[in-house]
Formats: sequence, structure tokens, C-alpha cells
Amino acid sequence: EALDGRPLGEGSVQSITETIRMHIGALHKESIQFYTIQSAHHKLILELPWLRKHDPHIEWREGRLLQWGDFCQKNCISTIQPIVRRAPAPSEADVETAKLPAMYHDLRLAFSKTKATQLPPHRPIDCAIELLPGQSPPKGRIFPLSQPESLAMNEYIREELAKGFIRPSTSPASAGFFFVKKKDGGPALTTAALM
Repeated sequence: EALDGRPLGEGSVQSITETIRMHIGALHKESIQFYTIQSAHHKLILELPWLRKHDPHIEWREGRLLQWGDFCQKNCISTIQPIVRRAPAPSEADVETAKLPAMYHDLRLAFSKTKATQLPPHRPIDCAIELLPGQSPPKGRIFPLSQPESLAMNEYIREELAKGFIRPSTSPASAGFFFVKKKDGGPALTTAALM
């Protein structure tokens, strides 16, 4: 019996695709040709020579790719990966996979509360915002806040200071922010940067 469940001889290669760019996850990219067959059982079959060459480490019970082999680290993985230091993996309890739609389970670390409390590592080039000599940033307007908004803002500042994401400043400039309603009706502070 062939891979597609038919008797041998009926599941032969019908055509070969042009070279196409294949992406697996966010980082693995390669150019590859595929052999097409009629199959009601399999969308894609990776042959043994491909698996030996790329040497993926797979957690079979979860159906999750853990790591690529040496060949991929040198040839297929995006060039930004060697620069990135991996943060400690969050615990399963921290990542609420059950609430995540199935299509995003392979990206569950992006939704991790533990990972969200860590700044990314410094890069070989960190960009600074340099002001022109003699210039100062524009001053923001002051808007009145309701008591719940004021409490939410103070809580946000306290948490961000504790994490080291922000630091006290004497600058006359400020960063804009606004509030959106949470599911429970309370205010959630939203900002791009807080200086």
C-alpha cells in the first residue's frame, strides 16, 4: 500500500512544482520543489533525506517543533536568530493555551505573561532618539482623568518602574496615552512609549 492508501503503483508522482519559497514558522525559510501525488490522506510528506538534512527536533505528542538541526541554523534560519538570546520558557500554567485559538498554539509564547515582563536583549545596533541641538520635544497637553483612570495610570507606572521598562524623568515632554475599556468595564491604559 502507498502512502495515500491506494495499492502500490497508483500513487505515482504526477508532476513537480516550480521552485517555491517554503516558510515553516517565523524563522525557517528555504527554496524547494515538491512532487505532487493524489492523496486523500496527506497534505504534505517530507521525505527521509529532507528530514536527515534538516534534523528537526520534534515533540511528537504535542506536534510541536522544538529546534532545528545544525544545517538549518547555518542555512535556513533567518539571520536575526543568532542575535536573539532566548528568554527562559514560561511554565505551562503561565501560558493559557486553552483560551488560545488552535491556529495560534504554535505562537503561544507570544501570549506569555512571563515573556511580556522582559525587555528584548540589546542588539549590536540600538537606535537612540537624538534631539537636534537646542531643540526640545513638544510638550503634551494635560487632560483630566477620572478616578478609575488615575488609579489605572498610577498602577501602570508603578508596575513599569518595578519591571525596569521605564525610569523617572525630569523631561518636560511626555508620552501620549489613552484608555480603552476592559471586558469588566474598567479602564486599560494604552501607550506606545512612556518617557
